[in-house]
Formats: sequence, C-alpha cells, structure tokens
Amino acid sequence: MRFFSFFTVVVCFNILLACTKDVGPNPDLVKINSCDTISFSKHVKPIIEANCISCHTPGGIGNGDYTTDIYAGLKSKADNNTLRARAVDLTIAPTMPLNLPPLPEEQRNIIRCWIEAGAPNN
Repeated sequence: MRFFSFFTVVVCFNILLACTKDVGPNPDLVKINSCDTISFSKHVKPIIEANCISCHTPGGIGNGDYTTDIYAGLKSKADNNTLRARAVDLTIAPTMPLNLPPLPEEQRNIIRCWIEAGAPNN
C-alpha cells in the first residue's frame, strides 16, 4: 500500500509538471523593431548636437548650418542621400564627422532608421 501511495504521488506530480498553459510567445523574448520607436527630437537630434554642430555652423568648415534649424539642415542632407552616404554607411569620402572616428554603429543605426522612415520631424 505504501508503494502504491508513493507511486500515485509521483505520477500526479509528473502530470502537474507536464501541464502548461499556452499564452503565446513570451513578450521578453519577442524581438521589438527598434526603428519603430526612433524620433528626431529624442534620438537623432542629440546625436547631431553632440557630433555635428561644431563644424556645421555659419562660417564653419561643414557644408550646411545646423545651428538655426537642425531638422531643416539635416532633412535636406537626408533627402539628397548625403547624410546616409557620409555619416551612416560611410561610402562617400570625406566621412563624417570629419577627421574623427565614425559615429558608433548604434548611433549610425538610429540615423539609418530615421532616414528609412522618411526623416520625419517627430
């Protein structure tokens, strides 16, 4: 009788362990497309302010003035593909920032996402 009780407990325990509730994919494991969350004011503008403004000023060595309206200056570079080629993909020399290492890959990806979204002013 003792063996039967022990056996019953083990079987019931294994059955309970085998039961799972299917609730869909684990939200912690689902990859989120970070490009969906990129905004100009929150993500792109701080990168430009930290890395580009020093040259892209009136009379500066950079082509284009970003000090008065960062969005307008950057949008024109995004529309003619200069921004992507020189600062993101690094396919046209001189690459930006000039005479410095390229932007980190994470920052280049943020700008790439923003450009691919149509360079919105958000």
